[in-house]
Amino acid sequence: KDNSEAEYPVNAFGSFHTKEGRTFLEDEYIPHLAKKLDQAVQTADSHKILVYVRALGNCGHRKILKIFKPYLEGDKQCSQFQRLQMVVALDHLAENKPAVARSVSYKIYQNAAETKEVRVAAVYQLMRTDPPASMIQSMAEYTNYDTDEHVNAAVKSWIESAAELEGDEYADLASKCKAALPLLTEDDYGFQQSHAHIRSKVRDEVNLQYLNELEIIGSDDSYIPQGLLYSFSKSLNGANRDIVLAEALVSSIDELTNVISQQLEQTKKNEQQKADATANENKPFSSSNVIKKLNMQFDEREQLEGAIRVSLGEAERYFTFNNRSLENLPQDVQDWENELRAGKKISYTKLVSKHEATIAFPTIMGLPVIFKSEYPSLIRVEGEVKAQAKPQISNGKSLRAPRSARAQGYVRAVLAGKIQSSISFITPHDHQQYSAGYDRNAQAYIPVRFDVDVDVENQKLAAQIEPLEAKGTVDIFHYSAQPYVAQEDILDLKPSSKSNDYQPIRDDQLEQIKTSFGKHSTGMSFGFEYESDEPIHARRWLHEQLHSDDPISSLLASINDDDELAYTSMNISYQGERSIAYKVLLRLNYKSEEHDEQPAPDKSINWNQIPQKHDERVKYFLEAVASQIRSASASAGEADVKFQGDHNYHYTATYGYANSPVDERSRFLAQVNRKFSNANAKPFKVTVDSSGKTPNTNGLDYVYAKNFDPTSTNEIYVTVGENYDNSAKFAVKAKLSQSQERQQYVDQTFEAQQCKSDMQQGNTQLPECANATAEANLLDQISAEIKYRQIGKETRENVQNAYQFLSHMFYEFIEENNVNMSGMEENGKLKVDIEFENDLSSVNVSVQAKETDIQAVEIPLSELEQALYVVHPVFSASERAWGELNNEQVYLPFCTVDANAVSTFDNRTYPAELVPSWTVAFHYVPDYAQHKNIDPEQQREQMQVEEHLVLVRGQRRRQLKITARSPDTQGKLVEIDLLTNKSGRVEAQVDGQEQQFDQNQAAHVENNYILIYELPNNEVKVEIGDDYYVIFDGERAKITVTDDKFNNALRGLCGTFDGDETTDLTGPQNCVLSDPQEFVEHYTLDFINPNGRCVKKEQHYVSVISQRDIGESSNNRHAAKSKKSSGSCTKHQTQYTEQGNQICFSLRPLPVCKSSCKAENVIAKDVQVHCIEKNNVAQLWTKQIDKGASPDFSLKPAHKYIQFKVPQKCH
Repeated sequence: KDNSEAEYPVNAFGSFHTKEGRTFLEDEYIPHLAKKLDQAVQTADSHKILVYVRALGNCGHRKILKIFKPYLEGDKQCSQFQRLQMVVALDHLAENKPAVARSVSYKIYQNAAETKEVRVAAVYQLMRTDPPASMIQSMAEYTNYDTDEHVNAAVKSWIESAAELEGDEYADLASKCKAALPLLTEDDYGFQQSHAHIRSKVRDEVNLQYLNELEIIGSDDSYIPQGLLYSFSKSLNGANRDIVLAEALVSSIDELTNVISQQLEQTKKNEQQKADATANENKPFSSSNVIKKLNMQFDEREQLEGAIRVSLGEAERYFTFNNRSLENLPQDVQDWENELRAGKKISYTKLVSKHEATIAFPTIMGLPVIFKSEYPSLIRVEGEVKAQAKPQISNGKSLRAPRSARAQGYVRAVLAGKIQSSISFITPHDHQQYSAGYDRNAQAYIPVRFDVDVDVENQKLAAQIEPLEAKGTVDIFHYSAQPYVAQEDILDLKPSSKSNDYQPIRDDQLEQIKTSFGKHSTGMSFGFEYESDEPIHARRWLHEQLHSDDPISSLLASINDDDELAYTSMNISYQGERSIAYKVLLRLNYKSEEHDEQPAPDKSINWNQIPQKHDERVKYFLEAVASQIRSASASAGEADVKFQGDHNYHYTATYGYANSPVDERSRFLAQVNRKFSNANAKPFKVTVDSSGKTPNTNGLDYVYAKNFDPTSTNEIYVTVGENYDNSAKFAVKAKLSQSQERQQYVDQTFEAQQCKSDMQQGNTQLPECANATAEANLLDQISAEIKYRQIGKETRENVQNAYQFLSHMFYEFIEENNVNMSGMEENGKLKVDIEFENDLSSVNVSVQAKETDIQAVEIPLSELEQALYVVHPVFSASERAWGELNNEQVYLPFCTVDANAVSTFDNRTYPAELVPSWTVAFHYVPDYAQHKNIDPEQQREQMQVEEHLVLVRGQRRRQLKITARSPDTQGKLVEIDLLTNKSGRVEAQVDGQEQQFDQNQAAHVENNYILIYELPNNEVKVEIGDDYYVIFDGERAKITVTDDKFNNALRGLCGTFDGDETTDLTGPQNCVLSDPQEFVEHYTLDFINPNGRCVKKEQHYVSVISQRDIGESSNNRHAAKSKKSSGSCTKHQTQYTEQGNQICFSLRPLPVCKSSCKAENVIAKDVQVHCIEKNNVAQLWTKQIDKGASPDFSLKPAHKYIQFKVPQKCH
């Protein structure tokens, strides 16, 4: 009823919430959908199942719970993804009947044996129902005990976000969440876990607020989430409006990748390549042989399913897909290719008028007053596209990467929107309408011709773009806001703006701007016209965005803000008649190469002799950066933009970068060049030449790391000017080091102290030691001397403007002892010192030059900023930031097999004693859905073209064996053996051949797919492509993964890597062991009959939907059951069980057999119970139940779940 009144004009046209309406919905519409859903489940039609589930969810009626109940409680079979969709589809019920949805969602959340994605979805639905403070606090406290990281992360992030909500509408919820904050777990969670991000922005003066919600359901098998729910909504004076809603869910990211890869021609080639390589292969340590040796068992993944839902205003679309629909992808792509090759004409028009509202009411004067509001929008696209790939991407059976592709055509696109609202009264005697209103208009127009050529094989792109009306004037963007008053005849159908008595409301003195831009820099002229009652506050707006806690919400709110009523008009136009360039030519180029052991040939850079041709220039940079660097990994790229016409305007940006795992040298080169064909226009060039020296560090010993000197240096030379010779020159010499205070601070941390304790037991790289080792090499001091000469006036002004911007950003931290930026001389120098606090929580910056002394003191740094700005010699800024965002142990996930303990990827540490036989530490065995009509073992052997296995044996002096197979090894298995010689040095053999390497030279194997080299402290590092690397010192091994394909795809001592440490001791038989040493024995290849109780992982379904939730009376239900069961062997009765000094009663009656009947197929079912102390009342109830009565406990609070044995049939 409330929803009907909120959505429809019930007072004017009547209510939908009538007896006839309710009867139709409850007795016809919902039962019809339920029947269709049941039929779809019986035929396993995934598409129809998901559509009917969503359709039922859109009803928002509690009766849908009766339909979902048998699936959610496990009485009827459906896929886990379909069950997830049922929980997600409760969103409308959460809005209409929050108490009902709260009850169901909370019970789903409470079931710890439920799948994590269903529990997380239930958490998000639960929070939409405005739960009471006691429930929020209970959930917050339970994060300290719940073992599911995804659920804990979802609960914690939601409560923390909701506690920060602004606005009266969310004040109560925010207050309840703030009260629960102290109860939350102290554990931090990364972005790969499920999480919610909720922000609101409020404009109190007009009672306007925006809500931005992002809810993520994390994946076990990938860093990419398997579920995303996003919404952006607006509330004005209590009227809510959804602006954007997007929802995307998939059963498994890894399975989605598998299904798509199976459509690729390259995958089939890789599978055949592996089959050929293994035909006559006799490798005892191949993945398949180890699987057979250990008799390993695996889960069979469910078939792929997915759904996408998008809503823009009132336009909503819902798409589903599964493995069968994606298997048709090659045929669909071939049809698209044939259509595009012949030329496809585009003509698309979409006119939407959303959120229309008209309110009419009488006044004391007898004149009708009307309020009217409309939001029409228009999308119009027309054009023609012709495209062709060589060879064709699809042959109808599989997909392949083309060598090249070309697309050409033209497009005219218009996107227009309007907001119009007015309030008026009508004088009936002369049919005149007197209005005061506000119109807001926005329109974008793009008329372009394009020609794009992509060279996939050589990594190049060339594009030509030009306006369709090259010589004319084209309005490409318009925005206006127009308050007005008007008088019009209601019998005249012309718009108000066309009436003779239409009068805009604007000041006589308008803020006006009329200018043009672009001609002098690009040759293409654009006009800009602006007039308004209010001046442009661009700087203030930029300041607000930069200082916003949530820039995305703030930006979206500013775009959708319609509380400003000032007159405004803004136009941007392309002025073809004034332009002297009419085409834009864009070229992109990228090259990379890996060098072998020998240093790349010496090639010094000569900025005056840079090649003019595009390809030659990129090659020149590629060779120059790799010069004299051993085992260099180099890349170079260029972006080239030319505005072509009567005069040409040419911009080029080129870069090159090279580094090496065994050479401390690295180099970066860059050039930005601007050239004009117009002799009056000045050219411009910037060059950068940076050479750095960064030592490699060890990875397995904290004591060695803290005594190691990780000091790095960098020399940077920059020129800015018309050409290289006549330009301003900057020479920077920077030193990055570690302070004594920082070393002492790290040595006193908890991690370092715990590490010292671990080292006494012989373990040097358990989690605390790994953290301490990484922290010991962070560089907290940067000192730089900058010398400059030939500094021109323009450069000095740019420096001054940059300082003003920074001083404005950090004004509260800056102390200006002496500042004379305007007096900057042509030649001079300045000194910059950057010092981070010992705990890295803040940074101090000092800048000193002649007549200038600036101090920035204690600028606070977030943890992400610390990861970005505090340099580590080995881990790059991107790796440090990624590790911080994902809350990794030490930047990247790792596992350590130490002297007598193992630390898993999921951060579980357990004691482990190895034996002389080979033991599996790391085994890549991803799960697969059954795709082919063959044995699962054969399917795995066929589909798994990559194999990765790490084995270890021995106690003190250990040996390590790594086996790897991939398309990069041409499908053959490569065996790498690491062993310690008599002198204590670690040696490496590849397929029995000894490799030569040291700290300055790497062994390159299989075309650089495998690198082996030495680190300080006699440690050896083996890199396997971009997948993972192993560090070994003869006693311990540390495995670090760099690819998310290993998520939930591992077995062995290093655990399952599924984010849940409770599953780390999963044995070969796919069950969990309790004793760590027995777990080690199970993965020892030659161990005979390992012992140990192994517990299978099972999903337990519980009762989550009661008769009260559905809306049916408990008494009526019992009567109906009694009537229906009359004469049968089954009855329903409340059950009880004794738990210590308590008696627990089931909240609802359970099936039991009558005394004269026998039970058949008894199953265990988790049931909600209400527990009370043993007293006279409790004893009275138990006696009543023993005599056949069934006391009603459905209104009592649930305390926990208890397993009851329930017969499936009585006879």
